[in-house]
Amino acid sequence: MSLDTLKQWVGEGRVHRQTKLTSASDDSQVAAGDIPDLFAEPVQTEPPAAKAPPPQAPPLGSEPSGERLRAKQGWPAWAIVLTVLAGLGVLVLVLLAAMLFPVFTSAKAAATKAVATAKKQDDRKLRDQGLRNMKDLGLATVMYTVDFDDRYPPVMESAVAAKPYIAPYAKSQAIFNSSNPSGGEISGNRAVGGMSEAKIPDPSDTVLFFDSKPWESETGPEGLACYGDGHAGLKPFQTVQDLLARDPTSPAPTNGLDPSAN
Repeated sequence: MSLDTLKQWVGEGRVHRQTKLTSASDDSQVAAGDIPDLFAEPVQTEPPAAKAPPPQAPPLGSEPSGERLRAKQGWPAWAIVLTVLAGLGVLVLVLLAAMLFPVFTSAKAAATKAVATAKKQDDRKLRDQGLRNMKDLGLATVMYTVDFDDRYPPVMESAVAAKPYIAPYAKSQAIFNSSNPSGGEISGNRAVGGMSEAKIPDPSDTVLFFDSKPWESETGPEGLACYGDGHAGLKPFQTVQDLLARDPTSPAPTNGLDPSAN
């Protein structure tokens, strides 16, 4: 049997590789699969092509920082520029604040000091004016006594109450009102109302009129008053109150202006 016939049988499916064929010459059997060229070589299918690896990002050092940011965050170039400018602006503001803060602090301290100085000057002017008014009030009262038998006005509760008697001798009507920024009025010593000067042994320590409220000073509250001899002055407010409390016909204490001192 020829090779072509066997190939035809293979094509028809009558012969397989395991089919035993008997040789016509020596009756030996051989498997059809062992006969050369009987079966066609199997078609080799090509293996699937390997997938290409994903593109690798370039190393960090091989691209500009802006491109790295865009690759990572997807920011456009203008957004990156604005972000950098905003950061620089904040940094500049912080530096300016650090430099200007001491200047503002010094300016505030200087302004506070200037206001305090101006207030002290205004208070000093008012106190000086009050002292002049009190002196004029004391002198006007003494001038009244000269014309009325050395007696003080019969009404001495306050400067306003004594005004009808003293006004003709006053340089200004302002002397009957207090210039104390704390308010108050010019009060009087009722004990000397209508009293003769001859009965007062120490007119320089006898209060005629005084500011009803103390004047504030660095040394403490002060009392502004005028006295029986016509002079006026500032003394500790409590001292003035102590002088008012004593009997004007009694001699003044020998240990100072404060009769309560021991």
